[in-house]
Amino acid sequence: MIEGIFGQDFRVIERALDVQMIRQQLLAANIANVDTPGYRALDVDFKESLRRVLEAEEAARAVAEEDGAVAPSFTADLKIVGIDGLLAGSSSANIELLLGRLGRNTLSYVMSADMISAKFRQLRETIDTLAR
Repeated sequence: MIEGIFGQDFRVIERALDVQMIRQQLLAANIANVDTPGYRALDVDFKESLRRVLEAEEAARAVAEEDGAVAPSFTADLKIVGIDGLLAGSSSANIELLLGRLGRNTLSYVMSADMISAKFRQLRETIDTLAR
């Protein structure tokens, strides 16, 4: 239903928010374990993960349409990668690097949320205009 109003934009932004949320959790876990011996810091390859999620969702939608079922929404088919550049025993430098990634991801999440909000503002303005 929502795609009929907004097209593919809404679904893509929605999935971007999903991937960014999972990435935020993973980056926070990295920060929490920065001093854990042998811990391997991981990150989500955002572009590749979003591509995979959208493709998996589209494939599931096609199968569901053939079967007359409802397509599942988000599937966590993410590309997880190790973070290179962390220094052994240098937790302050590592925390700075991880906080930088966390900050950039937060900014991306806020921008995606703003795009969703703008779509709903457009819809509300259209409804208000038609109701007059």
